[in-house]
Amino acid sequence: MITSQFEEALVGVASLHDNLTQIEDVATELTLIRACADVCKIVHFCRAKGHEIDGAALKKYDEVLQLAVQRLLGGPIGEAANLQAILGVKEGGLGFRRAQDVILPVFIASRLESRWIIEKLVSNDAFLILPAGGLLNSFDNCTNEAIERFKNSLPDNAKLKIQDIIDDFRTISAENRKNQAPRLSALAGDTLVVPAGAEIIEDECSLQSNLCGVVDEYLANDSETSLHEAGDWSGKRRLKELRNSTTSHSWLWSLNPCHGPIPS
Repeated sequence: MITSQFEEALVGVASLHDNLTQIEDVATELTLIRACADVCKIVHFCRAKGHEIDGAALKKYDEVLQLAVQRLLGGPIGEAANLQAILGVKEGGLGFRRAQDVILPVFIASRLESRWIIEKLVSNDAFLILPAGGLLNSFDNCTNEAIERFKNSLPDNAKLKIQDIIDDFRTISAENRKNQAPRLSALAGDTLVVPAGAEIIEDECSLQSNLCGVVDEYLANDSETSLHEAGDWSGKRRLKELRNSTTSHSWLWSLNPCHGPIPS
């Protein structure tokens, strides 16, 4: 079911990319695709059921985006250029991330962020017909399986970074719940609604960003290795310059990015 819905969305995204060609301005098209017509179009699928979407469907989506990038750059580009284009801008890429690279990080972040709500929900009287512990265990098992799948797709050093990020988030999340529980309980009673002025203090977007950042770093290192093995020294040097933390990437959002990146 989720894969068929995903494929329907893919048709819409392909049509959107075709319509963007009518702008007939490469810089504007690049900015619009990065802002609202890349992998962001299917993030809601990733967050809800990312672990169930078929790999072939993800590949089709990535191919649509790759064709758009090639069109913007004037035609087919090599494998090294394709690999660089899918990197986040902080790692020297264009930020056109592949669905197959973000599907699990986005799904995992969604599960970890929402677990406190699930825990409160299953403890509600309306769920007494079902074993609350069993529901929560099932939720956690699905999350942990996705985490293991994600880590197994990465090299050992990246696995450790992923686990550290997740452990840190869980620790901070538990501490936030502990500190805010009395206040939230007094204001909201037994409801699931968090009242205004009592929002949970967690940078949820940073969890997803940090997980995707590990993938970016791994792919960027792989790209540098490929350039080195191919003897493309200028390409390797350029990628290292773009990955430098002092390099500004704001030019990518400009409608006239002719000057390229500059050190800040």
